[in-house]
Amino acid sequence: MYPYSVFDCTFRRRYLDVFDEVLVFARVRKNIKLAPETMPPKSSGPAVTFLPLPDFLGVRQYLKAYCKVNAISKQIFVE
Repeated sequence: MYPYSVFDCTFRRRYLDVFDEVLVFARVRKNIKLAPETMPPKSSGPAVTFLPLPDFLGVRQYLKAYCKVNAISKQIFVE
């Protein structure tokens, strides 16, 4: 996972001082092609797992994606 934020893998490592594993719920946009020199720092890493959620922007799109987001989040807590 490559985020467009300040939350790279080093940010998440501090949670691994307390927890064995970190699970990140994240909106994911697929098929974005970037040149290697413009890639943001990698956010995933050892013991950091991402649960991809549908990408949405704003309340209207969230409401359209709500059922899918809810089903995905429930699935992880059942396991």
